[in-house]
Amino acid sequence: MQALIFADRLGRELEPLTDRTCAALLPVLGKPVLEHTLEALGAAGLSEAVVAVSPFADELRLALGDGGRWGIRLHYVLTCGEEDPDAVVENSQSQLADELLALRGDVLHGAALRALSEFLRLAAEVSGPVVYGRAANAPVSLCLHRAGGRGGLEPLRWSAEPVEMPPTWPVVEVPGAVLNRLESPSAYHRANLDAAAGRFPGLIVPGQQVAPRLT
Repeated sequence: MQALIFADRLGRELEPLTDRTCAALLPVLGKPVLEHTLEALGAAGLSEAVVAVSPFADELRLALGDGGRWGIRLHYVLTCGEEDPDAVVENSQSQLADELLALRGDVLHGAALRALSEFLRLAAEVSGPVVYGRAANAPVSLCLHRAGGRGGLEPLRWSAEPVEMPPTWPVVEVPGAVLNRLESPSAYHRANLDAAAGRFPGLIVPGQQVAPRLT
């Protein structure tokens, strides 16, 4: 399975934090938001991802490289910024697999490895071309897309104020999942405080021992 990561927010709602960088590269616990997502995807066994980028695209590519640090082969597609996700898929067909795990990489996912694994397990039990996943009391943040580019990704389109809409496809609530959309400077500040306090379980802290003699 291939991941499709949307990291193309224009970041106006986060100014001045995004004057010189993009939302996906804002640091939480000493590393970019998107890096936390890549760590979870790599740990979940995904080996390839397409990253949709827009502002500060060159900076983001330089920071992430080819993805080898996480055991993931990264490809990049350039968008107009906050573009319709279905249009991104339509325009990138040559780089995309038939089955995709789609998610945003410019928001902070807590318990991401466990949440991803549990979402994929639950979604596998649901028939149909598209299955959505979300944390409790949160907007849709994950999508298993088997539709081969035939729509269904609109809930992942960025909006500072998420638009409530009746889901077209089944939605599964992922136990233990945590989400901060980083929709404002105050939300970003809260994400850092919550992460430091351990309220975003599963994030790998630089310098923290994760196994004997391994940090």
